[in-house]
Amino acid sequence: MHPSFRTTASLLTLASLLALSGCAVKYDHRGHTILSADLPELFGTVMDSRLLPDGQTSVTLRRMGDQWSLKFGTLSRVVDLGALRGGRIAHVSQVGTATNILLLIDTPQCGRQYRLVSVAGKSQAAVWDLDMPCTGVEPLVQTGRVEQYIDFTVGSRVSRFVYRDGKLGRRPDVVLPPGVTSLPGPVGSQDPAGQPPGDRYQPGPPFAPSAAQLRQRPAASATGSTPRATPAPAPAAEPAPRPRARPAAAAAPASARTAPQTPQNLDFGTEIKPTITVDLTK
Repeated sequence: MHPSFRTTASLLTLASLLALSGCAVKYDHRGHTILSADLPELFGTVMDSRLLPDGQTSVTLRRMGDQWSLKFGTLSRVVDLGALRGGRIAHVSQVGTATNILLLIDTPQCGRQYRLVSVAGKSQAAVWDLDMPCTGVEPLVQTGRVEQYIDFTVGSRVSRFVYRDGKLGRRPDVVLPPGVTSLPGPVGSQDPAGQPPGDRYQPGPPFAPSAAQLRQRPAASATGSTPRATPAPAPAAEPAPRPRARPAAAAAPASARTAPQTPQNLDFGTEIKPTITVDLTK
C-alpha cells in the first residue's frame, strides 16, 4: 500500500473519531436524530463524571470558560447549565422514565447551591434551583418507583422537595420529634440504613383522646369540692372495664404515628416552576 494512501486513511479515521466524540445528539419534533457540534467535548474540561443507573453509561459535567454543561453518555444529549463558578455531581437516579441529576454548584449568590436536572424523553429537560439558605446542608435523597424526595434538615426542621411526573413541589416544613432524624421515603425506597420507610417518623393527625380516657377524666380531676364531681356509685361501676380499656388507649397513639398516612404521601406540595427549561431539539 502506498505510504500516502495510508497517511490519508489514518487522517480520515482520526477525523471521524474526533467528529463522533465532538458531536451532540438532538432530536427534532418527529423524533429524527440531528447531529451538532459539541465544542466542550473537544475544547472543554471534564469536571466530574458518574455512572447512570443502567451501570453502563455515564453523565459528565464539563466546563468551557465559565459555561458549564452536562452530557449523557452514549446518548450524547447535552444540557447547558449556563455560567457557574464551580460544581460537582452530588446524586444520580432514575425516577420512572426520567433521569435526575442533583448538582452542587457554586454561584455568585451562594457557594453551595443545589440544582436538580431532570431529563425525560428525547425533547426536553427541566432545571430547578432548590431554594434553601446558603448553609451547606447536605440533603437526604430518597428515590422510589415514581417519586423522589429531597430533604434538607436544619436542626429538627425538615424541608422536603418532591419530584413526580416531571414536576417539582415543596411541602410545608415538618418539625421532627426528639430522637428522630428523618422522614419516610416514597413507595419503593429504602433509607440509608436499609430499613423500610415506614419504620421512621410519619407525621400524623393531632392526638385525640380515646373514649376510655374521656370516661376517666371526671374521676381523675375530681377534688371533692362539689357533690357532682365525686358521685359515689360511679367508681364502683367502672373497675371491671378499666383493665381492658387502658391497653387499647395506650396502643392508639403508637399506631397513629407509625402507620402510613395516605393523604400525606399523596400531597405534592406547592409546585415550583423550573429555573431553566432546555429544549433538546434546538
